Amino acid sequence: MDISVGWPGAVHDWRVFRTSDLGRSFENHESFVEELPPRNIEGVDVKPYILGDPAYCSRDYMAIRYPRTNLTIQERYFNLKQSSCRMAIECAFGRGKGRWRVLMKMNEAKLDNIIETTVTCCILHNICEQFKIEYLDVWDERTATEAEFDPPNANIQPNIQPVHLQQQRGTAVRDAIKRHLWNNRT
Repeated sequence: MDISVGWPGAVHDWRVFRTSDLGRSFENHESFVEELPPRNIEGVDVKPYILGDPAYCSRDYMAIRYPRTNLTIQERYFNLKQSSCRMAIECAFGRGKGRWRVLMKMNEAKLDNIIETTVTCCILHNICEQFKIEYLDVWDERTATEAEFDPPNANIQPNIQPVHLQQQRGTAVRDAIKRHLWNNRT
C-alpha cells in the first residue's frame, strides 16, 4: 500500500493523489510500470494501471468507471467488473479503520502526531493483511460517538474531468479494456 498522509480530510482525492509521490511518478512516466512491457489489448498498448473511483480523472494509468448515463451494455459490464475489483480496495480500507479505530475519529493531536499515528496504523494494517491476521466483524460496528463525526455528504465527490491528451489516452485504454472484457466474458 502506498500512502500519502498529511492533507486535511476536505481535500479532494484527485488532488491528494496527483501531488503524492506515486501520483507524480505516474504523471511524469517515471513509475515502476514504465519498465514493464505493455500488453496489446484490442489494438491498444496498455501498461499496468490503477483502478480509480469517480473522484479521479481518466488517465492511461488510471481506469475509472464510465459515467452512469446512457451506457451501452459493454460499458455497464466494464463498470461492473471495475467496481467488483475496487471492492477489494474499499474492504481493505474498511478493515484498516476497523482494526485501528483512531483512524475513524476526529483527532485533535498535533499534526505531526496524527501523521505518525496514521502511518503506523497503515504499516500495522499491512502486516496484519500480509500474515492474514483474523479480522473480527464486530470491528465494523460503529459507536454513536464515531457516527456523530461523519461529515455531511462525506461520500459525495465531484467528478472532475479536465480535457487534455492524458485523459484522451486514458479513455482509449479504458475502451480497449472494456472491449477485451466484453469479448472474453464467461
